[in-house]
Amino acid sequence: MSNATTNLPDDPAFLKAMIIALQAENAKMSATLQAHDQLIQTLRLRIAKLKKQVFGKSSEKIEREIEQLELALEDL
Repeated sequence: MSNATTNLPDDPAFLKAMIIALQAENAKMSATLQAHDQLIQTLRLRIAKLKKQVFGKSSEKIEREIEQLELALEDL
């Protein structure tokens, strides 16, 4: 038996409360992960759109914006 399971309390009510707390934490982490994934997708789509617009008057400005977005994406 692992050390984590040997330290669990025997009280069913306390165990249920622990499970509820862990489920809430899991839901919060899942929501954060989903928001993170959405941000990544948004950045990728914006980069793709800007790459299509590179040819034009403000291409240097767009290229700088692409570089900044790609750096932000790497950080994620």
